[in-house]
Order: sequence, then structure tokens, then C-alpha cells
Amino acid sequence: MAERTPVSSKLKLTVSYQDGSGAQKTRQVTLAHLKSGAEPANIVDVVTALGTLQDDPFTAIREVVEHEISA
Repeated sequence: MAERTPVSSKLKLTVSYQDGSGAQKTRQVTLAHLKSGAEPANIVDVVTALGTLQDDPFTAIREVVEHEISA
């Protein structure tokens, strides 16, 4: 039977900001090597805490998990 094993995990955080001409823009910040099995509530708490350190808000949190599939 085939199995799926997590290999790596990272967070992609979207930041909303205004550029010099006042246009609304977004950019992404990536945090690699996320602990396997991190609880979603803990991730939200950490991202919220990080958001207090900058002027621009995080508008999206995405977790990207890479798996190895073996037979």
C-alpha cells in the first residue's frame, strides 16, 4: 500500500501595503522549516504576534506541505 510522508512545511504570509503612489499592493513573506504537526491555532497566534512588529497587516496565512509518496 502507498504511504504519504511529510518532508517539509512552510508558511506563506501575504502582507497588504500601499506603495509610494498610494496604490494598494501585496507581497509574500515565506517562513520555512515549519514544525510538522503545528496546530493551526498556534500558527495564527504566532503570525498575529509577528504582525505587531510591522506597520502593514498580514492578510492571508497559507501552509505549504511537501509530501513524499512511496509504494
